[in-house]
Amino acid sequence: MLHRLYSWYGKKNVLIVAAAIVALLIIGVVLHLRGDTAEEVEESMFPVVYTAPAGVLAEGDTASFVGSVRAVSEAEIETERAGRVTSVPVELGAYVTAGSVIATLENSAEQAAVLQAQGAYEAALAAASQSDVSVSSAENAVNVAENNLIASYNTLYTTSNDVLRTTIDDFFSNPNGSLPGLYINGRGQTSFVNGERVAFQDIMSNWQARSTALQTTAEFDTSVTEAGVWSVRLMNLIDTFITLVNDQEHDQTVGGVAVESYNAILIADRAAIDGALTALKSNLANYKTAEENLEKARISGTEGNVSAANAQVKQALGSLRAAQANLSKTIMRTPIAGTINSLSVNVSDYLGVFSPVAKVANNNALEISVFLGESDLDRVTVGSEVLIEGEYTGTVTHIGAGIDSTTQKTEVKIATEAQTLTNGDTVTVTLTESSTVETPTNSLFIPLAAVKLQATDGTVFAVEDGHLVAVPVVLGSIRGTSVEIISGIERSQAIVTDARGLVAGDQVEAVNKN
Repeated sequence: MLHRLYSWYGKKNVLIVAAAIVALLIIGVVLHLRGDTAEEVEESMFPVVYTAPAGVLAEGDTASFVGSVRAVSEAEIETERAGRVTSVPVELGAYVTAGSVIATLENSAEQAAVLQAQGAYEAALAAASQSDVSVSSAENAVNVAENNLIASYNTLYTTSNDVLRTTIDDFFSNPNGSLPGLYINGRGQTSFVNGERVAFQDIMSNWQARSTALQTTAEFDTSVTEAGVWSVRLMNLIDTFITLVNDQEHDQTVGGVAVESYNAILIADRAAIDGALTALKSNLANYKTAEENLEKARISGTEGNVSAANAQVKQALGSLRAAQANLSKTIMRTPIAGTINSLSVNVSDYLGVFSPVAKVANNNALEISVFLGESDLDRVTVGSEVLIEGEYTGTVTHIGAGIDSTTQKTEVKIATEAQTLTNGDTVTVTLTESSTVETPTNSLFIPLAAVKLQATDGTVFAVEDGHLVAVPVVLGSIRGTSVEIISGIERSQAIVTDARGLVAGDQVEAVNKN
């Protein structure tokens, strides 16, 4: 090829072309070396730090905590004795009413013991009747009066509970929640009826417990008095709703039903409760009369035989009640109404004492529980609004009165209407400056990241002539992700926003974020 070029251009021209090629190679090498030098210069640039006035950093002060979502009413059901499971009449996820049977243990021996105790009790009654007919008759009268009293007490509870659940609850959007939500115009009574509905959650629970205990206690006076107070309180609530129903617009509806049609229902419900309460008081008077007659019969009877017979009756009755109590321990019931969120047993399982059986909760009434330290606890009060998962709002409804001795924290409960939360979720709760208790104007809180912590107090960094300068500060309380600056800097002083990994004296390039 060189021979051809030489022939075509001649010797002089070939030398010129060769020189041009060499020049191009030299230029390429120079440009490549310049690129390496640029990269070296770029790599040797000083670290960039961001600065902002301390007061600006304090404006974004927030504190986040981890909270757990749980039902307002929840019950964990456990075994009270060991045994093999013979029946599980419910399914996971099913809704059950209070008192429903969740599981049953093998109890043929307990049933036999109850039957035997029943026979012994009846035999004791027969012996007592033979020794002193009048005393036996009086005792029977007391038993009848007692049974009538218990039945009328249970009737009053059932009637009141039905009225509350089937009529009163129609007027609320979330009757079992901490914020029931009144559907109709409260006419100035909204706070009262909401408060009463929340109060009746505990009242009905206590009433039901008293109804069960009434079968094994002689405190009839106290129980009837309490039931009377609760009944009158419920009737007063019904009276309020009767007034509100009559004051509503004619086209007002609740659940598709005209509000005005509830007038007759509420009047009938009130009459039913009043009638049941009257019957209870009458049966209490009859029971007291029967007790007085029994005492008179004992005084007029033969002391030795009658006393022995009565003692045998009481012993037999005690044995019967004990046998019934043992039998009840083999039947696991839910104390509250709700959804079965956990079901840990199957038929034929053998369970030990205190083995978990099920968890029942009202999943429609949820709350969030968080635990705050003393410095953060001062930032909230009942009614404060918080941010949940950065998306939903919540309201502080309860602040614990004490501090846990182990964690040194206090439980705070938060209500929310977020529909996407599920019982058992773990969420992030944020206390923002705008939703917490007002901080004193002379307090300065900056992010912990802006402070280089030391054995005592700490330092922040300022930038002077392109170099980091350490500024000592006196630290106060820590609040969430922020720390209080007691002294050392002013709000207007520009400081480095992130002190991590920095050393005083380093040369840096400062960028102002303000």
